[in-house]
Amino acid sequence: MSEYALDQAVRPIATPEPGRFAVELDDAWRALGGVVNGGYSTAVCLRALLEVVDAPDPLIVSTTFLRSAVPGPAEVVVEEVGRTRRNVTAQARLVQDGIEVVCTLATCTNLGEPGPVDAQSTAPRLADPADCVDPYADPHLLDLLAGPR
Repeated sequence: MSEYALDQAVRPIATPEPGRFAVELDDAWRALGGVVNGGYSTAVCLRALLEVVDAPDPLIVSTTFLRSAVPGPAEVVVEEVGRTRRNVTAQARLVQDGIEVVCTLATCTNLGEPGPVDAQSTAPRLADPADCVDPYADPHLLDLLAGPR
C-alpha cells in the first residue's frame, strides 16, 4: 500500500449510527499556514464515503471548505442523501473538535468491468480551409462574434 493510501486510511467507529470513521490527518499533508491540503482532505472524505455506498466509482465530487482542517485526529460522518437506479449520492463531513470543517458531496455509480474500446472510428469530414470564413478579414463579423457591448 502506498504512503498516500495509508495517509488517507479511515477506521470505522463502533457506534449505533453507521457511517462514522476515525482518521488521523497526517502532518505530511500540511499546506501553507499549517492547514491540511484541500485535495488530501477531499480524498479522506471520499475514502470514507466509498466505504459506505454500494457504488465504487465516483462520477461527481464536490467539496466545500468551511474552515481550515489541521493535522491531527478527526472524524468523518457519511450519510446517503439520494439514490436512483444507477447512482448513489452521499455526503461526507470531516469534523474536528466537534466542528465541521469540510463537506464532500459525491455521486457514485458502478461502471462495471471495462469493456473493449472501439478505436476504429474515422475522423469527421471537415471543410477545406480555403472555403472557411476568416473572421479577421471582416471587421463587421468580428463585431458579431464579440457580442453586445
